[in-house]
Amino acid sequence: MARNYYSELTSVLKGQYRKRLMPLFRSEEEVLFLRDWLEKDQVPLRMEPVTGKTYSRSSDELRSLVESCALCGATEERKYGYGDGSSGVMIILNSPRLISQVEIRLYRRESVEMIRKMVEAMNLAPARCYITNLVKCESSDRLVSPGQMMQNCLSVISQEMAVINPKIIIVMGEIQPLQKIVHGSSGVFWYTIEHPVTLLKNTELKRTAWATLKNVMGKIQELGLS
Repeated sequence: MARNYYSELTSVLKGQYRKRLMPLFRSEEEVLFLRDWLEKDQVPLRMEPVTGKTYSRSSDELRSLVESCALCGATEERKYGYGDGSSGVMIILNSPRLISQVEIRLYRRESVEMIRKMVEAMNLAPARCYITNLVKCESSDRLVSPGQMMQNCLSVISQEMAVINPKIIIVMGEIQPLQKIVHGSSGVFWYTIEHPVTLLKNTELKRTAWATLKNVMGKIQELGLS
């Protein structure tokens, strides 16, 4: 049987990274190039596409919020939300500060799969939730600090909430940057668990995350959102 060298090399790369025994490289860009090369022939992981007139209308509005923002100057990448939010559940991803962009990209596929499993474990369809990132883009302006980028994105989060009108919001990652929005929101139940990358790197934290998700499930039933 032919060996899958792509999968083996990817596993070695991730395994060594977890042990902080990364192969020698000249820059983070070189590592990302290797990752992309390893995965280019693999079938990409995708959630089911969202269809429906309601989503089409709100999707255009939500996408425009991100595309029209210029608070951080020029951007290298913009991150758009996923789902129509019709379940009343919104998920905000806030990447851990102590985890590098290299790690976040290395674990991207696994993170998406974990989010899908967690949402489905709550008897929800990912396409009926609204899943978004707290930080919406990667700025090419090196003078813009990560903290300033996060502050700039808070206004977009508020506008997304106005469009989606969620009843439950799950923050995957640190909730502290959102405290002003949390205290200013009315009729919204907030929950927080660790970011998927953190859970992948620290599997012992999954038990606590699952306990929180069970609380979310109880609130979903209480509000009649399921």
